[in-house]
Amino acid sequence: MSDAPAPLDVFTCEIGGTRLIEASAGTGKTWNLCGLYLRLLLEHALDVQQILVVTFTNAATAELRERIRKRIVETLACLRGASQGDDDRFVTTLLATLRARSLDDDAMATRLDLALQTFDEAAIFTIHGFCQRALADTPFAAQLPLALEALADDSDLVAEAANDFWRREVAGAAAPALAAHLAERKDSPAALARLLARRKAKPLATLRWPRALDAATAVDAAALQAAHDAARALWQAGRDAIVECLRDGRSQLNGNTFSEAAIATAAQGWDAVLASAHAWVEGPEKIDLFGSAKQQPKQGCAAPRHAFFDAAQHLLDLRATASNSLALQRLALLRRLQDDGSAALREAKRRQRVVAFDDMLFNLYERLAGGAGAGLAESLRVRFPAALIDEFQDTDPLQYAI
Repeated sequence: MSDAPAPLDVFTCEIGGTRLIEASAGTGKTWNLCGLYLRLLLEHALDVQQILVVTFTNAATAELRERIRKRIVETLACLRGASQGDDDRFVTTLLATLRARSLDDDAMATRLDLALQTFDEAAIFTIHGFCQRALADTPFAAQLPLALEALADDSDLVAEAANDFWRREVAGAAAPALAAHLAERKDSPAALARLLARRKAKPLATLRWPRALDAATAVDAAALQAAHDAARALWQAGRDAIVECLRDGRSQLNGNTFSEAAIATAAQGWDAVLASAHAWVEGPEKIDLFGSAKQQPKQGCAAPRHAFFDAAQHLLDLRATASNSLALQRLALLRRLQDDGSAALREAKRRQRVVAFDDMLFNLYERLAGGAGAGLAESLRVRFPAALIDEFQDTDPLQYAI
């Protein structure tokens, strides 16, 4: 038995239960949706208020509303003998199919006339409009303010939440090493606001954090500074001799790794790292050439020896440990932003009685997934016995869940 999806015949397909229709752009999605809508009106005797239609943009909603209304007008006119149907045979095929199922013309005309007269109440919404209407119509189950102002742009509130988080978690609490690491990574209140906005847009996305995040420890600043001071003293006392020692030992090491250019670059890196009296975690690349661990001699040879090489290796090890610790501390900070910052943003909106488009979706999800969700879901099922949902994907095909 083939698993390939069957082509859709909108006039004869099963209309009960849950159905998925996949269609790419330009393949007649609206044409078929109109057919399903009229079948629900006529076969299932539903009112326009009972058929939920959800799409995405306001423009698409307005167009769909007009197309469905036009089909109702055309079909009603054909039933009354004023028209023989349109050129694409939609009306004539629909009526022929329904008549074959013993539906009476007068009864169909009565239902379409009622649908036309009440079409201003048709439940055709954007996804955001539907979520907001569902919550507004059940204010006690929704547990939200009775009146909410819709915001087209909530970026100011997002920025305020990010600024508050930065003041609380970074400006007034972060250790100097972490603050320097955040600056190196170009983190700022504006950058946190962008992350918070992304999280707000996809609040149910799964965030995967390193398992070691909860075990992140503070940087041992004293040990790091002591190692930095020791290496700096040796470097200042004999920088040229240290570089010459490594150059002299090139023949005993890997010549490709320890080339003249690589050694010169590494020496310049150490100049930058040890120029300051303060220990820094971030630094140039390739400075590990002056660390004893990198200086693995060829077989039968001895590695060059200088006190700076061991001191440099000790500093490099502590810098690596500190760098890893700071990276984990930064991720822990960002995780708190996703949790605490998002919650603070939602609370601020509730206090100010405002709601943005992303909030409309999340608020309905939160209520449906909460303790009172079963009652809210049942009330929506009773109100809308049928739903046509335009479930847009990032790439084609489009999907309609019937």
